[in-house]
Amino acid sequence: MNDPNVRMLIDVMDLQAPSEYNFVVTDYGIVDGMIVIKKIKVLDIENNFIRFADLKKVLPSLSKYRVIFESNAGVEDSE
Repeated sequence: MNDPNVRMLIDVMDLQAPSEYNFVVTDYGIVDGMIVIKKIKVLDIENNFIRFADLKKVLPSLSKYRVIFESNAGVEDSE
């Protein structure tokens, strides 16, 4: 999966990442007690950066992937 051609296909065709990919939530906040995700990095199985995820496509199926939250990634409590 580290092949540059595979990465290009994922980017160009906007394919869904296989479940062995890791998502790193790099920017999020807390609004009214709920986590609001603003930016997600897509990493391969060796944790190499591939691209930033399209949130509209990723969020509905986020529970199918391994998700890591960066600590203190701009968390602000808006309550």
